[in-house]
Amino acid sequence: MIKAELQGRRLILTVETADDETPIAPFVVEPLSARIGRELGSRYLMVLEDLPVVEDIGTDMIRALGQENYDRLDDELRQEEGELIMQAAYFWQMITGIEGARLVLEGRETGLPKAVALFRERMAPLLSQIRRRLESELQTLQGDTPATDSPQAGAKPGRKPQDRQQPKRSTKPRASAPVADPPPEATSSD
Repeated sequence: MIKAELQGRRLILTVETADDETPIAPFVVEPLSARIGRELGSRYLMVLEDLPVVEDIGTDMIRALGQENYDRLDDELRQEEGELIMQAAYFWQMITGIEGARLVLEGRETGLPKAVALFRERMAPLLSQIRRRLESELQTLQGDTPATDSPQAGAKPGRKPQDRQQPKRSTKPRASAPVADPPPEATSSD
């Protein structure tokens, strides 16, 4: 069994062993910045929504756990235990916090689907922003960029400047606009 608890700002993941087994030192996971947590969450949401993702989610999971902890997994744990540790750290670093980590540790069949549902629920407000940003990026890649606002845009020979059609301005936010802060995490007694 693996337990998750908070110690200050750190996540402590402890693998319980039998009395006759060699104890395993706890895995101490340092918190990532909010910006990186949003990046991880945005990419994971894109994967869940079957949207194209360039980055490798496996790399994100290692980043969430920390390289030193990741290096210990293969040497000290069975594969299933190592995967649970990695997934618990990943969900903790994103918007689900300690609640998501504990759900993951319930197991692959029961806990992980609950953690994913919690993640989806908390990320729902950001989904439309992620979709708009992705659509804008795809348009740019395909060369379907809108006309510029330069004085020459839309001008035709022989027409007066006031006769030319003004380019329509998009009501969508620009792709570089900051993503709204995610909803606050539920408070925990830990």
